[in-house]
Amino acid sequence: MKTLHLTLFLLCISYLVTGQNVQCTSESEASVCLEVNPEIISFSFNAINNNNKRVGFEFKNTKDSFNAFCKYSQLAFSTKSLDGYMLQFENDHLIISYSNNHISFILYQNNDLDMVFESTPITLNDLNNLLSQQNDVIRI
Repeated sequence: MKTLHLTLFLLCISYLVTGQNVQCTSESEASVCLEVNPEIISFSFNAINNNNKRVGFEFKNTKDSFNAFCKYSQLAFSTKSLDGYMLQFENDHLIISYSNNHISFILYQNNDLDMVFESTPITLNDLNNLLSQQNDVIRI
């Protein structure tokens, strides 16, 4: 019986240690979400230019890739660049566009110019909430 309890306890602990860490900008269906796992980061949103189809992409969870995503998302607010910032991942391009105290994410999925999806605009507060939980996750 002790062995069973110990096994269940260890399973619960291992789930908590390796479990997913999902953070979204809001509870609504149009929210932008970031899911951090030890090896992969998933970014998803409902595309406002495509009948609110849920789209997203994944990239390797490395210090450089995650920091670039955070840096340029936050930099868009401080520089208010009209051109935005483009990040290139393994199979996707992400443009971070600033307008009227909001940023939007424009995803070119699978490097295909015909597969373009735009997120709902989010505020700096939304972005900080999206990234706040992720700072505690250990990255390789």
